[in-house]
Amino acid sequence: MTDRHVLSVFANRKTGKAKDVYHAISTDQCANYGFVKERILQAYELAPEVYHKKIRNLTKQGRQTHVEFSREKENAIDRWLSSMKVDGYDKLKQFVLVEEFKRGICVEISVDLCEQKVTDFKSEAVLADDYAHSA
Repeated sequence: MTDRHVLSVFANRKTGKAKDVYHAISTDQCANYGFVKERILQAYELAPEVYHKKIRNLTKQGRQTHVEFSREKENAIDRWLSSMKVDGYDKLKQFVLVEEFKRGICVEISVDLCEQKVTDFKSEAVLADDYAHSA
């Protein structure tokens, strides 16, 4: 099936949020399958906190195999990291350090760091010290 065929089928069957997104795209851009797909996926993308909560709460279901569960967990982590724009080892390392640091400090300072959207581990530690000394 060609991209053009997929777009023509989609154009006639869209509903809800996908319909709204499709109608907001210019006529020229509607002919670009990759662009349309990206915009629609962005519209359905959840906030990083939702993905993070899903990962933490995800447990193996009754008839689900361990392999199926591991795939579901991996997909959830991929979505979470993607929503946080984490691509590459250095960004992943910083991301994990920042998350783990916040888990090990008092809630008040952790909330302050979250509100400041700190993404660098060393900067986060300095800001935490500053916050602690000013309190």
